[in-house]
Amino acid sequence: MVRHGLPVRLPNHLENSIRCGSVVPVVGPGLTPTPDIPELLEQAATWLHANLEVNESRNINTLCQHREFGEALRIARRTIDRWTDFLDERYMGFEHWQEASASRALRPVWRLGSPLVVTTAYDMWIEHICPDSSPESYVVPRSSAPWLTRRQSVWHINGVATDPESMVFDCLADESLVHPTPSYERVLRAFWSLMDSRTLVFFGFSTDDFPSRQLTWLLDRFGAVRGPHYVLADFKLPQLAKTSVRFIPIDALGGGLAAVLDAFAHLHNTTSSGHG
Repeated sequence: MVRHGLPVRLPNHLENSIRCGSVVPVVGPGLTPTPDIPELLEQAATWLHANLEVNESRNINTLCQHREFGEALRIARRTIDRWTDFLDERYMGFEHWQEASASRALRPVWRLGSPLVVTTAYDMWIEHICPDSSPESYVVPRSSAPWLTRRQSVWHINGVATDPESMVFDCLADESLVHPTPSYERVLRAFWSLMDSRTLVFFGFSTDDFPSRQLTWLLDRFGAVRGPHYVLADFKLPQLAKTSVRFIPIDALGGGLAAVLDAFAHLHNTTSSGHG
């Protein structure tokens, strides 16, 4: 029996959270039309080669082949004089946003009942498709409970390309966690509080970029949270058992991620309008 456009029944906790609007979407980099870290570094190597920095270009490519992204990123930052402009060109352009399939998958996040959307992406894509023409965008929350807001807002927990110094790249996450700056410590504490008070649904992540290490570190550092939380994906990570995050396979829900999120939004909106 199909329920709310889905071929299987959702876990009761998740369905109830969607109905009452306590779900906060956490959007990964896979649903934005901008490069991930390996793609960014490949583009940096190409740029350096075109600008006659052949040795640095070769070093970046070699490091990436060995998945040493942190060192490759340091070389790119040090060698590309106009690093901010380089990032801006790759993360802030929306010339073709109407043609991107990502927009269809992302639009339902603003219909889940949460005024807050959290993202690990560095671009402004989610703000760009927000129904509010001027949503708030920030990296460091102004309060310890940033989800208690009525204004539509986007929380970039890994930073944003408009402020390169704020960017916390996943490949450097272990460094950032062991020696967090005061502002990043505040981000981590606020995210832990969010996990303890709302139901998070992660989507747009791959096996490589899902923040399982960060989540495990958070819970070890600040304590257990109530949960559970959910990741919608086509992969399963055994270490999720330690993070109170439960895996829901996209294939089991049917229709692909865009259809699943649209069904979630429909479930919330029919319930909140008194017809669910």
